[in-house]
Amino acid sequence: MTLPPRNQRGSVLIVSMVVLVLISAMAARVVYQTRLELKIQQQVNALTGLRAVARGAAHQVAGFLSTHVEETSNGPTLPWWIEQAPLAPLTLPAGEAMIVAGIPVPLIPEEAPDPDDPADEEEEVAIGLVDAEALLNINTASPEQLMAFPGFSNVLAEAIVSYREALIESLGDQAALQSEADASESGDAPALSYVAAPFRSVHDLLQVEGMTKAILYEPITELDGAVADFLTCCSNGRVNINTAPHPALMGAGFSEEEANVLVSERNGGTHFKDLSIFGTVLPTIVDEERRQRLERAITVRSSTFPLTIEATSTTSGHSVVLVARIFLDEASARFVSWREI
Repeated sequence: MTLPPRNQRGSVLIVSMVVLVLISAMAARVVYQTRLELKIQQQVNALTGLRAVARGAAHQVAGFLSTHVEETSNGPTLPWWIEQAPLAPLTLPAGEAMIVAGIPVPLIPEEAPDPDDPADEEEEVAIGLVDAEALLNINTASPEQLMAFPGFSNVLAEAIVSYREALIESLGDQAALQSEADASESGDAPALSYVAAPFRSVHDLLQVEGMTKAILYEPITELDGAVADFLTCCSNGRVNINTAPHPALMGAGFSEEEANVLVSERNGGTHFKDLSIFGTVLPTIVDEERRQRLERAITVRSSTFPLTIEATSTTSGHSVVLVARIFLDEASARFVSWREI
């Protein structure tokens, strides 16, 4: 029997080793890809579950509000407005959701507060519901209303309205279909119309010629805040006299003295149930045109409630932050708008 030459046997061994290495590499790659796909799928499943938890928390608030749909007026002077039950954390198998009223609200501060800093002690924490009708809607405001804010000259106010009208014209039918790239659980046009607007955020005002960050965001002593704090892009277009702060009341068209009276009455526990305030709480307005203009700009019932929700997994540590809006109409409260941030 003749044995193959030694160099031939060496070549066969080398080829066999190369084949084994390639097979091992392919197997390792398959195992890696399988594990990676499994990990990605687990993350997708976790995030999907967290989104469901966050949406469930929004539905929790909507369910609470739906018990008050028949009330023709609302505001923080009513006991249920400051109840904590609708904002209680929601715990489900997929995770836990923390609910904060308002948009946007940072749920986790970037730095821990300094216990020795007096400014931290003075910081106020919002209690209860927050409504968009406490603010002036830049998608419906007239130049005169915008001019109630410092820095908003007649030229700038007119420019804002002109820019808004140009946006409406350029958007055309798309404006009725868009909703901040948010998902909608309801196809009801009235609800979506609050969201589908030319200005999608207050920050969009910076696109208007003449508007600056200083005018919009710089704190003003007489306002006790920045102008942007009193503006919204999503509401029913009217200002709730039960919830609006003094600057927003002036934005609606009230004089400084009239706004002072309304705030003073509220601080004394008054809840305005209707718009019969002229000739009672406020002096009779002789100018019929101004009175009608005011009545068209105000309401005693809020219908747009923004929320910030953070859902966190109790096992993986993943989290999802959701910005949502609850719309309250005369028949129901619906969670119709949400956006992940």
